[in-house]
Amino acid sequence: MKNLFKTKSDIETAVANFTMLKSNAGWQILVEMLTNDINVLKSQILDGIGTEDQLDRKRDALKTYESVVNAPDYWIEKLKSPQSIQENDDPFYTIEELQKERRARV
Repeated sequence: MKNLFKTKSDIETAVANFTMLKSNAGWQILVEMLTNDINVLKSQILDGIGTEDQLDRKRDALKTYESVVNAPDYWIEKLKSPQSIQENDDPFYTIEELQKERRARV
């Protein structure tokens, strides 16, 4: 990530772009669609609809959808913080992280 945000100007531009993205009509439609999917997934997970493996996939999808919806806010806050950007600073789960988290639930 350090390659993307080398200067204070790069960071300010990124924050402004993420802020503008949130007000974009296309982004708002995408957020509405994902929010509907999130609500359906939460309901299915709470109701236990599906096998344990299917529920795990639904939990994975839920986390992914929530990460996408929250990505602009995440990056705005991250870029505004005085801490430096880490090279591996990614808000999305890797396959290994998802597997580790699933094993922790068992």
